Amino acid sequence: IDRYNQRSVEKRGEMTIDETRAAQRMERSAMLAWLDTLSAADLEKTGRHPAIGIIPIDMYVRVIARHQ
Repeated sequence: IDRYNQRSVEKRGEMTIDETRAAQRMERSAMLAWLDTLSAADLEKTGRHPAIGIIPIDMYVRVIARHQ
């Protein structure tokens, strides 16, 4: 997690505030578009979150949304 977070900070550090905001908007739009493709059954599947452990996909998406 630390290595991923550090690399994200490094990449964002090279961007202007406007570029960072635009990138975040695009990432959020992509996530919402992906979310629209999932069924209710898909949301009940589980995955491994590196800090929380195994959780349903719907909870994973909520964690990501709060983090953003």
